[in-house]
Amino acid sequence: MTRQLLGAALVKAAAFFFAYAANYLLILTLTQADFGRFSLVMAIASIAAMFVSLGHPQIVLRTVSGVLANGSHNGIGAIWRISHLWIIGSGLTFLFLALLSLGVVSERDWALQLIAASLILPIWALLKLHSAVLHGSHLTTIGQGIETVCRPAIFCIAIAFVILLAEDQMQATTVLWLNFAAFTGAFMLSIAANLSLATYGVLKARPSVGTTNPGWFRASFSLALISASQLVIINTDIVMIGAILSDEDVAIYRAAMLIALLVGGVDEVMTVVIRPRVAAAYANNRLADVVPEVRRLAVLAAFIQLSLLVVFLALGQNSASYVFGEPYAPAFGIAVVLILAQAVAAFLGPVGVMLNMAHLERTHLSIVICVIAVNIALNFVLIPYFGLFGAAYASLITMLFWRLAAALQFERKTRIAYLRPGRTAR
Repeated sequence: MTRQLLGAALVKAAAFFFAYAANYLLILTLTQADFGRFSLVMAIASIAAMFVSLGHPQIVLRTVSGVLANGSHNGIGAIWRISHLWIIGSGLTFLFLALLSLGVVSERDWALQLIAASLILPIWALLKLHSAVLHGSHLTTIGQGIETVCRPAIFCIAIAFVILLAEDQMQATTVLWLNFAAFTGAFMLSIAANLSLATYGVLKARPSVGTTNPGWFRASFSLALISASQLVIINTDIVMIGAILSDEDVAIYRAAMLIALLVGGVDEVMTVVIRPRVAAAYANNRLADVVPEVRRLAVLAAFIQLSLLVVFLALGQNSASYVFGEPYAPAFGIAVVLILAQAVAAFLGPVGVMLNMAHLERTHLSIVICVIAVNIALNFVLIPYFGLFGAAYASLITMLFWRLAAALQFERKTRIAYLRPGRTAR
């Protein structure tokens, strides 16, 4: 467990380093409007990616974990094939819609940016799918390294080369194509890792009588929204800011998010470690055994995040402008609210992962649908009155509602105490 936490922490630290380095280079070299536009288009792509990947990576992860834990097959070969067909087909659909925008969208740059983003979608989904094999095979550090470290590293290096070689200032469209190259490079690395570690062998497991799972594709629709729920909520904020305010406001909010997500990496480290352990525990009917461990890690993560918040406050209100430049000074106060939202999420723990890995994705789906509706409504009401702070308040309220609702449903469905782990059942 200690080695897993250390490995996940190192991977997360490297991922944040390259992600922040890439975004920092973009903030310094792009105009605020162009950085905001890039952030807005990628936010739209993040929401669209949910429909391209669906919940296939999560289905593959938990099925691979089940094969290794108890030898059950669960139709993983069919899952693998159909997932690829869906990703390619839906990716081409989004590309076709983006090409149609050339004759519909009045601003040509917008249309070109949408085309670049649509090409990212299937590569992004395939990267997640092939990384899921590594995660399910308990090679989480390698899977996370390729998916969350190599991709931003390639992106960061590509940005640096263009800055050094190009005579003109970069624009949002150029950055989107560089991001496409980064996703492609990371996807090829995920294939190479699976081949070298022989993890694809689990896809050839022989089915046994009664172990096929014909409902997996239906479950993937539930997991589609669930797996991307936090990204959808975060990017909904950005899309609504872009629709109600301006590209410059999107850039400021994105800078605040970068600060908050740095602190939120503590929670992500815990989630990465817990996910395959919960899947294996459920397969062996030992789910209750991992709940106290999850709660202890959640309390530790929340304590670390609150400590980092105190450090951030001590740096003062001018810290954001020192790092990103004077136009980004308003990001400080917004980041404080977003960090509080991350701390709330960390304290309540990765209960959504617990629901997913326990095959309660339909229950989680109903919660997520309500959460997204609440988030959209709050943004619609609060942004006009409070501006960027309204979006941050919406995130804080949404995160509290989401995690509490998921924890209560986990206890109700599994009869395992989660909020009070000292008791094994209610």
